[in-house]
Amino acid sequence: MSTPSLKITVVGPMHGGSLSIARFATRALVRLGHAVTFVDNSVFGGALAALRVFDGNRTESDGYHAVLTGVAQATSARNVERSQPDLVLYLAQAPVRSADLRRISDGPVTTVFWFVEDFRTFPYWSTVAGSVDHFWTLQEGEFEQALRTKGQRVVDWVPLACEPGVHHPYAPDATTAWASEVSFAGAGYPNRHRVLAALLDLGPRIFGTHWKDDAVLAPYVGNDGELSSVDLAHIFSATKVNLNIWSSVFHDGLAEKKDFVNPRTFEICACGGFQLADASAPVERFFEPGVELVTFGSIDEARDKARYFLRHDAERAAMPSGDVFAPTPSTPTTSASPAPSAACGSAPRSSSGASSTAAAARTRDSARSARVAWHRWIPPNDPRRLRAASDAS
Repeated sequence: MSTPSLKITVVGPMHGGSLSIARFATRALVRLGHAVTFVDNSVFGGALAALRVFDGNRTESDGYHAVLTGVAQATSARNVERSQPDLVLYLAQAPVRSADLRRISDGPVTTVFWFVEDFRTFPYWSTVAGSVDHFWTLQEGEFEQALRTKGQRVVDWVPLACEPGVHHPYAPDATTAWASEVSFAGAGYPNRHRVLAALLDLGPRIFGTHWKDDAVLAPYVGNDGELSSVDLAHIFSATKVNLNIWSSVFHDGLAEKKDFVNPRTFEICACGGFQLADASAPVERFFEPGVELVTFGSIDEARDKARYFLRHDAERAAMPSGDVFAPTPSTPTTSASPAPSAACGSAPRSSSGASSTAAAARTRDSARSARVAWHRWIPPNDPRRLRAASDAS
């Protein structure tokens, strides 16, 4: 029996990393057969960038920014209304007013907000909590409790993934301009500046925003500015050792212990790239360290492992598994999914080493399937099923 499609509207941000995720989610939903409208707020991105270099005083700048944001919010609301959707998926940083969220949620439309950021670093989530039917997060535990104290009844753990139409291995002749021995691609958070400054003996190429003003790192910057998703995929595919360094605004060096995994982790592996990942994040929940990627816990360990794998081409080339993103055979592919906490939760504790290993493997398999099929949380036939879950909570 064929599955009826839904009318889904995806509302993207004006700029930033969640913009590409909004586009990827739109493509995934279209592939599933849904009728999808993408509200592309990047049309306001140029004006927002111009305000950053505006030479007026702070009061003037803030006033213009408020006007621009208001126009984007009003435009988004009108586009959502015109699309007459069954379900609206808002991405982090989407220009939306809490009043509009509450108004839409009070009607027949199911609303979802996907917060693809660290809630400790970006606290604006509190202005959305309680105004949508479903709040999707990358972080469990503490964040879920914080959301519930703000009146958010349904919280779903929906980790990131990648877009196979973009993130896949590329032929060397297509990526020559991006090729390097060691590289890092990402925004120039202060802790990343310090980590990379300590690894200059590896000769890393650095790509992304907020790097060019660092006199120490400037000679190593291959591109300072926004990169397209395809450009990033070329970098990941063409680099011998891709560094994955978690961002932090709280630490000078390697980040504090994280409770989520960034999109770069999935994208590098999908591009067939070798990845040397900061062990601050729980990558073992999704990948098998030493088989699908390699982790490091200190600057010295990063240096030693990078040098080792640069010398051992065969070991480096064998690392990313070709079936990293294939769901396991035991994973159901039908519509009705259990709650993320059941399908993708932490491995049960066990006093048996063998049992713990098996449980961890099952957790990885479940999480791996989740990163492939997060879209199963879009109901296949009736969006009211999500509302019923919300009302029952």
